[in-house]
Amino acid sequence: MSWRNERKYIVDFRQLNDVYSWIHQRAFVKTYPDRKVNNCYFDTINLDCFFENHDGQSNRRKYRLRWYGNTENWRTSIFEEKIKNNDVNRKQYHKIDSTKFQQFREFYDYPFFIKNNLIPTVINNYKREYFSISGTEIRLTIDQKLRYYYPKNDILEILPSAFFPKVIIEIKSNKMNDVSNLDFMFPLTKMGKYVDGVTRLYL
Repeated sequence: MSWRNERKYIVDFRQLNDVYSWIHQRAFVKTYPDRKVNNCYFDTINLDCFFENHDGQSNRRKYRLRWYGNTENWRTSIFEEKIKNNDVNRKQYHKIDSTKFQQFREFYDYPFFIKNNLIPTVINNYKREYFSISGTEIRLTIDQKLRYYYPKNDILEILPSAFFPKVIIEIKSNKMNDVSNLDFMFPLTKMGKYVDGVTRLYL
């Protein structure tokens, strides 16, 4: 998997019309239908991944299960290991045959998690919109209605515990100059959903 460059921006809901205008002026087109994204993050008991990301260490990792659509679609989860090196990152995917699982908590006993002393720490979900510029590798996503949850043994038992009140814009490309040359109207941020979730739920 190749390294990719990623830029993040935080905007207010009231500024979304300005964002959509900028998107259309730059010839972005809708890539996929909107969908709900769900994640369950894993970390050590000492929150090593959280502090690596919170402190901005050059080399850091995040571990998460990701699935799309309704909460009960958890059996389609993909396990992702996100590796960050300064301003670029890549993902490694680990296949889990979750179709055999009867309960969501069976993920927690997956050998990789046990071997690396990882436990579930944060669950989140949000609505995502997808855009890209034809003929390039530039992609843009808009995430809104972000909610955080404490992990439960039964995923269907969780209730919203924290809410992120703004919109997250991410611009991504496998080519460094593609992202750097886009003159986005809002200031760059280092905000990460996992760090924000731990902060809101536990700190």
